[in-house]
Amino acid sequence: MPNPSQKLVFVLYGIDKIKEEVSDKNKLEKFINGIKNSSNCYLLICDSEKNIKSCEYETWFNKAKNNQDGIWIGRGVIEQTLIKISSYQKNNTDINNSYGISIKDTSLKVFKLINFKEEIEVVNKHE
Repeated sequence: MPNPSQKLVFVLYGIDKIKEEVSDKNKLEKFINGIKNSSNCYLLICDSEKNIKSCEYETWFNKAKNNQDGIWIGRGVIEQTLIKISSYQKNNTDINNSYGISIKDTSLKVFKLINFKEEIEVVNKHE
């Protein structure tokens, strides 16, 4: 059992693979409930909008989702329907894959992403 002062983050990456591997959806639902009922555990779901939307009507996903907070990478934040957005400035409409959007309580903040791949390629060229 983790120390109550420790924060644990569970990352679900690749929803389609998780759905394939977990045949008993009740187990997945129990896992989600355990995280939600804990004061020191958090769940991060990482995938494409298309894959996340494929779970939109599943019970386990509805228990896990929070449609007011999230992180969006690249273009399309305005068009998406997974995370509610209450405010958005027109000057941020041309967001490319170098930027991310943090959404907290439906409010947006744009931030620059660090591109490690690009830096590795530069280092490799100089070797």
